[in-house]
Amino acid sequence: IEPKGCTKACQNSGAMYDLVVEYARVNHLKLKEVYVPEWSGLFENEKKVVVEGETYTPQIIKSEECDLIPNSITKLPWREKLLRLIPAYSSRKLVIVRKDQIKIYQKVKDLAGKRAATQKATSFATWLEGQNASAFKANPVRIDYVSEQDQLRNVDKKMADFTIYDADGALYAVKKSYPNLLVSLAIGDIDELCWATDRSNVELANSVEKFFDEQKMDPKSYLNKVWKKYFDYSYKDYVDVISLGLKTAQ
Repeated sequence: IEPKGCTKACQNSGAMYDLVVEYARVNHLKLKEVYVPEWSGLFENEKKVVVEGETYTPQIIKSEECDLIPNSITKLPWREKLLRLIPAYSSRKLVIVRKDQIKIYQKVKDLAGKRAATQKATSFATWLEGQNASAFKANPVRIDYVSEQDQLRNVDKKMADFTIYDADGALYAVKKSYPNLLVSLAIGDIDELCWATDRSNVELANSVEKFFDEQKMDPKSYLNKVWKKYFDYSYKDYVDVISLGLKTAQ
């Protein structure tokens, strides 16, 4: 059943959806899905504005429409002022380009002056904006703020030179959905991607933390089954791959 308010092909599926279904099953919870059309909607205040640096409770939580945000949320200081972020699994920012352009993008400096497709209020946008204000100041990246669906499509259709994805999404995309795209290089260190809840909801946060701790410790866990299903790696092997570098990940 598509979430209420969904107007396009937004049937929930994928690794994160499988995991939240399992989390609900293990904890005997009834899962109610909430449709959020844009990523920024996870962080908007009651005026539907994202204000980085301020402390407030996002409207989606404050309204009690949603208790848990089981998305891949990178831990950033401004987000920690809004939500309680619970580490779920490891990842890394990866640059995705077209196969015929792979030799052009070998180092971070090669991105300067190119055109990127990304979503607003993401860690990818934050990184690009930071680079444009510093290392790329003389030759900034041209940033197109697009929907999640258009990030990869725009690169594939030559409407953008590159996009940035978290490792799990990047590996799935180039293996399953976009055969003309490849992962080119990694940005920064290993990240811990998080689920999120209200800052005061310690009980729910502890429950999520316990779930992932147990999943990571058991080689036969549901987490490992999901990772093998979507990414062709066990969770441990996936962490090794993104730690070692991109030649293995490609």
